[in-house]
Amino acid sequence: KRTIDREWIDHAGIETLRHSQAIVANSEFVAEVLQDVMGQAPAAVVYPPVAAAEAVCVGAKPVHEREFVTCPSVQRLKGALIFLELARKNPDIKFLLLAGDDRHSHETDVLAKAEGLSNVKVHRDWVLDMRQIYAQTRCMLLGTQTCETFSRVSAESLANGVPMLTSDAGNLARIVDAEHGIVVPRKAPVPEWNEALHKALA
Repeated sequence: KRTIDREWIDHAGIETLRHSQAIVANSEFVAEVLQDVMGQAPAAVVYPPVAAAEAVCVGAKPVHEREFVTCPSVQRLKGALIFLELARKNPDIKFLLLAGDDRHSHETDVLAKAEGLSNVKVHRDWVLDMRQIYAQTRCMLLGTQTCETFSRVSAESLANGVPMLTSDAGNLARIVDAEHGIVVPRKAPVPEWNEALHKALA
């Protein structure tokens, strides 16, 4: 099993990288991909820093008293459709969709479906300070269908004690462990995601 599907490989980008003096990877997952597709290990793996002062909310309610299951993206490939299915199946649970990235992804139909569900709150503006979001979040949902190279929102959620529910795409399976969240196979059916959601909220 390869670390990345061949159809996702940017061959022109790989050729550019071959001329670099050194390559720095932002996760062990990316390091494995470089080794896999280029036959070359990076010079170093440097995880992006997460500054507690800028990411951790202070004085928030305990996690189990917070309101929302939050999806940080309106994009299909970031799991927005899984988010919508879970919201439909759980009308008594409040969901929050961050749709600021719609300004470049243009997921108009996803937004329309989200706004048609009474238990979903849509935040259309780009969020500059995620602490306000973490302070309201019971569970962070990332049903990503592509390869996450790092996932800052996962790292920051964990720093805030927010349970994670993620796919196993890319680095997500490495950043989330059994103590702090649940990892679901990327192509898992909705009932499996729904069961995992209830475990994450328990």
